[in-house]
Amino acid sequence: QEGRRSTSEKIQFIKNAKKEIIEVGIRLHTFSQYFLSRRKSEFRDHIVDLLKKGVNMKCLMMDPYSEMTKLYFMDRAKALSEEAKAYEQMPQILEDLKKIKGELNQMGYPGRFELFTYENFPYNHYMMVDPDENNGKFFQVIFMALEGRIVRLWKFGKTRQELPSIPI
Repeated sequence: QEGRRSTSEKIQFIKNAKKEIIEVGIRLHTFSQYFLSRRKSEFRDHIVDLLKKGVNMKCLMMDPYSEMTKLYFMDRAKALSEEAKAYEQMPQILEDLKKIKGELNQMGYPGRFELFTYENFPYNHYMMVDPDENNGKFFQVIFMALEGRIVRLWKFGKTRQELPSIPI
């Protein structure tokens, strides 16, 4: 889909991880399909290599049984009717990810594949200084309510020149 990284770009992005990769999405459908509908050498084998090195893979998807999830998709379906079907697929996606988690963790590598669901939307703080200038700056912090506490998922501050360029 437009705006998404290709599988090879995603592998390039994560391949040098040292401790942890965090994948956050609403449904994680595309992510689950990397394991289910592609050759193992395209994605799964790369994740296994990272698990062998002790890198943990944490996946967070919206809880398919949460009222907030239902409201989110009802709102989206007002503009995109196919979103109602997307919502209906979520329990199966969760089951697929649980199966993937079990298979990967059964291998016994030091890195673990973890799966979490969330009910609350992540929230962010962004700040930009001269965003159209080469020496402009961008700062972002992402927070999420998870397991009864507020967790900072990411803190990022870079100059515009240092930011990865992703065509949209």
